[in-house]
Amino acid sequence: MSAAPRARIAIREGDIAADPAPFRIASLEGKATGEGALRAAFRAGLAAAREQGATAVAVAALGTGPLPVQRCAEILLEEARREAADPGCIEEIRFVVAGEPAFRVFESVQDAVR
Repeated sequence: MSAAPRARIAIREGDIAADPAPFRIASLEGKATGEGALRAAFRAGLAAAREQGATAVAVAALGTGPLPVQRCAEILLEEARREAADPGCIEEIRFVVAGEPAFRVFESVQDAVR
């Protein structure tokens, strides 16, 4: 039996710049945005947050260039759950998405796992 994730994973609509989280993972602008690059960038952002002692992070919907929003949501939420299962994890991961359509996609991907 696996342990329940330790971190809270939240999804909200809004602007990443307005989020009060002490650490923000905001953009892959100008970088490759394939699935591997997206995973690596998110993992690196979480690692940097842990190194700086952050307990909460705000994450923009990264890498939505050539990847559909749904696939981005699947990848990011998979990685967030992986982080949540780690004993030294970030306590709260907030996905901040622009607009209700993106919010609904992230919400449906999150609900599908439950």
